[in-house]
Amino acid sequence: ERRAAHPILDVSLFRRGPFSGSVFVAFAAYFGTFSIFFFTALYLEVVVNASAYATAVTFLPMAACLILGSVFTGPWVARRGPRTPMTAGCVLAATGILITSAILSPHVDLHTLGWVLSIAGAGFGIMLVPVTSTPLTVVEPEHSGMAASVTNTSREMGAVFGVAVLGSIVNSKLTGQLAARLKALGIPPSFQSVVIHAVTGGGLGSGGAISKAEHSKEAAIATKVINAAYEAFGSGLHVALNISGILLLIGALVSVTAVRGRRRLS
Repeated sequence: ERRAAHPILDVSLFRRGPFSGSVFVAFAAYFGTFSIFFFTALYLEVVVNASAYATAVTFLPMAACLILGSVFTGPWVARRGPRTPMTAGCVLAATGILITSAILSPHVDLHTLGWVLSIAGAGFGIMLVPVTSTPLTVVEPEHSGMAASVTNTSREMGAVFGVAVLGSIVNSKLTGQLAARLKALGIPPSFQSVVIHAVTGGGLGSGGAISKAEHSKEAAIATKVINAAYEAFGSGLHVALNISGILLLIGALVSVTAVRGRRRLS
């Protein structure tokens, strides 16, 4: 007698609020993580001119709070259920990201930034425990593998979309605003293309025009060009961070409305 094959994915699971809510929050969490870890670190090294060591030290409080948050959230979820910690984690992570966006500048104090990043780290650590456990507690045991796979896929999609979407936004703002600022500075169109290629492609092009700025007037123009590139990159980064923070706040709203306060099989 042949057994009925289980479907690869039972889409009816998404009708369960705790399941679909936690899957969305998992996506938002990893989407927001890349705006902090990748783009902020890149900004510190390129614009703030922080060394690799200084950048790593700046992110240490965030890593420590992420670990501590996940350690202490397990008993919290056991006592109160996943709704409160998941919501609190989303709000903390969003707060850390939005404050980072507010204070990030070429002259940012790395010590201050480190403590702000720790807020986001604590939020991510608190959030990921209920996000991982909730899908497994609201499905039947035979569907636990399916639920875990959906959660992992949602995380991976959040990471992929975080890099692709936020990267596109940063690049679009960088090239668009840089071209406008170069035009405002009176830079010739032929030189504008060289500068934009140098910023976005990592090279100076065949002419190496920037390196030929030997006289004081040319050096001043080169400085203005570099500052314009940094400002355009910063503008794109602020947009990316704000989008990530807003998405996490939406995740908090989803947690409140879709996730139960106590775990029980539905």
